[in-house]
Amino acid sequence: MSAKKRESLSPAVNSAADILDLLADAGEPMSGAEIARRIDRAKSTSSNILAALEQSGLLERTGNEYQLGRKLVELGGAYLAQTDLVSEFHRLCGELPVASKETLSLSSLQGEEILYLAHHNGSQPVRWFANVGARLPAVATAMGITMLASLSKVEYEDFIASDVDYPTDTKFAYSTAAELTIAVDRARSDGYAIGDQLNTLGLCSLARPVVSRFDSRRLAVGVTMLSARRDPELEHALLEDLHTLAEALPPATD
Repeated sequence: MSAKKRESLSPAVNSAADILDLLADAGEPMSGAEIARRIDRAKSTSSNILAALEQSGLLERTGNEYQLGRKLVELGGAYLAQTDLVSEFHRLCGELPVASKETLSLSSLQGEEILYLAHHNGSQPVRWFANVGARLPAVATAMGITMLASLSKVEYEDFIASDVDYPTDTKFAYSTAAELTIAVDRARSDGYAIGDQLNTLGLCSLARPVVSRFDSRRLAVGVTMLSARRDPELEHALLEDLHTLAEALPPATD
């Protein structure tokens, strides 16, 4: 289906926005000819706009195919840094008695992936490799598991039926729907999820869902630490802090 033309004093800007929307929805590279057809613009006009978007870093090109560029991550990160949710996350992280020393993350569920919205780096020697704006498979993260546990039965069944891709980055990763469902059921019962070396050897994560009437997104907060440091006392203290953080997010808007 071709993109709907927007009425504007700047048609070129609207065409650029249509291209970015199209590629975001597609989730995969597209040729210049296909993009021109889908947004219903002349190929010459579309080519000029594609070239400008590529030059600005908003798009990247391989051969004749285009995909979203890294500049969008920078812009998204700058936007998120201004939002109340992210600002409050950073403020609250600094007040946590134990978890403030750890690496903390905030993410949202986006289909089969989680999207990292913010990070807090404490004094422990762990710096999470996923930048703000990065995505990871939900099935391979504690935050993803705890957000999947917050889905309704129908929503979770639809998720499982969507031909989920199970990563095999480590031998501890969930490789089947049955294994995943056991972990999700446990997270639903416990109110939190534990991911021990699901995507990176030597790293363990704990996560709790963020449930609030102030935000319709599915959100989660998590802490990542070296697996060798995990012990019952520290785990209990971190889960208590995550509970405090999850209950306080997002901030009230009234």
